[in-house]
Amino acid sequence: MSDRNAVPVLMYHSVGRRLGDWGAAELTTPVDIFEDHLKWLEKRRFQTINLQQLYDSVAHKSPLPERSIVLTFDDGYVDNWTYVVPLLNRYGFSATIAVNPDFIDPRDIVRPTLEDVWSGRIRENELEVRGF
Repeated sequence: MSDRNAVPVLMYHSVGRRLGDWGAAELTTPVDIFEDHLKWLEKRRFQTINLQQLYDSVAHKSPLPERSIVLTFDDGYVDNWTYVVPLLNRYGFSATIAVNPDFIDPRDIVRPTLEDVWSGRIRENELEVRGF
C-alpha cells in the first residue's frame, strides 16, 4: 500500500473534563479539542471504517471508501459513553472502543450522556467522567 492509500488510525483513551485528582487525567483529551478533531475530519470528508475493514483492505486488498480513517478508544473509560458516543453520532462517525472486561461496572444502570446535557435534562458537570 502506498502512502497515498494509507489509512490514518487515531487512538484516544479518555475524552471529557480533566480532573486533576483522577489517575487517568493525563490520558484525557478535553471534549472541546476532541470535537474540534471531529469537525476537522467532517470538513475534509473523512469516513470512519472499523478495524475489520482495515484488516480486509490490507490482507485481501478489499476496497475502502475514499478518505477512510479509523478511530479507536482504549480501556473503555465511562466518558467514552458519556462524551464520545454522542459526539460521534452528531458528526456521523463510528469508532472501536476496546473494553477491559475486568473493569466493567456491574450495576444495571444507564448513565446520562452529552445528549442529556444538550436536551437540558442535566448539567455537563453532572456527567460521570471517572471509571469504566
